[in-house]
Amino acid sequence: GRGLLKAKTRVRFSLGLPIKSIVMFTAPAVLKDKYLTSLFLISAILLVISFSFAYVNFSDTFNLLVIHFDSFRGIDFLGDRSDVAAILGTAAVVFLINGLLAHVFYFRERFLSYALAVGTVFFSLLILIGINVIISVN
Repeated sequence: GRGLLKAKTRVRFSLGLPIKSIVMFTAPAVLKDKYLTSLFLISAILLVISFSFAYVNFSDTFNLLVIHFDSFRGIDFLGDRSDVAAILGTAAVVFLINGLLAHVFYFRERFLSYALAVGTVFFSLLILIGINVIISVN
């Protein structure tokens, strides 16, 4: 008799809905892992910084940009701001794919999820360095 009056489920996130609502949201297990979440958050922050640096420096530029410079041969690759946007877009796609793979491999091989997260941070850091090099050369 008494067990019927007590609620047996716990609400993780109510999304502003009433407690008696049928719709409930539970976060994926990857987001509950504070190490993975913090690593992917750091990576996302680095990518947002890269996007903002590129936007601030190249939003009003319509001429050619030096994308790659070699100290022996000189300028190797010229491009415009769409090439810089392509670099940043590729970095965002790699970030999303690594996040998806970390979610898929979280319960199968947790070490691989951590390795993907750390690799994504290093990749985002390299993208930030590359964007800063492009800015400094131009």
